[in-house]
Amino acid sequence: MLMMLHGAGWPNHELWEQWQQQHEPGEVTLMVHLKAGVAAASVKAGREFVSARKLATSVEASWGDISLVEAQLDSMAELLQRCPHVTHIGLASGHDIPVQVLR
Repeated sequence: MLMMLHGAGWPNHELWEQWQQQHEPGEVTLMVHLKAGVAAASVKAGREFVSARKLATSVEASWGDISLVEAQLDSMAELLQRCPHVTHIGLASGHDIPVQVLR
């Protein structure tokens, strides 16, 4: 799962952590794209969760702009390099919440 964060916080990080724990180890990989210019240290909600999952890819992405597609594609490329076993990538934003375990 690729989480696209555009601000300094992840209000639902605890729900995502619980969701990830409901899967078998290694079944779900959760990585974070943090918008360029937003430091992981400035993240208020979920700082440790974000820091542990942050990709090196960081694009100055804006909603409704091609830069958002660039951020998604570049992040997916890094995720696939780091986790070659991944067969599917889901996109979510920081305000999305997981509602079902993947099986």
